[in-house]
Amino acid sequence: MDTIIERKSATGTKYKAQVIQKKGGKIVFSKSKTFNRKASANDWSNRIEKEFDEGHVMQSKNDTTVASLEMQVSSKQREAGKTKSQVLKAINSFAIAEYEATSFYVS
Repeated sequence: MDTIIERKSATGTKYKAQVIQKKGGKIVFSKSKTFNRKASANDWSNRIEKEFDEGHVMQSKNDTTVASLEMQVSSKQREAGKTKSQVLKAINSFAIAEYEATSFYVS
């Protein structure tokens, strides 16, 4: 499903095109781009939807968990302080460690 959002700015009106595809109530594909003209935004969103329906465009799925991210941060960091080290290690003891890192959204 595509949506065009009109946004007013100091330099004029911009149009943000969003294409979101859901399957089983979950988002399987999401892409957005901003344009100066509404016609350009419509053309782009229609093209992306068509490519998705034909199977040419897929959302890259990253199965990185919070725990594996914590391990990457710990291994690449020099000397971390005691508090930071404890907090990073403590993350692994909670259920949040098994969540996909890409499943979090800014509210």
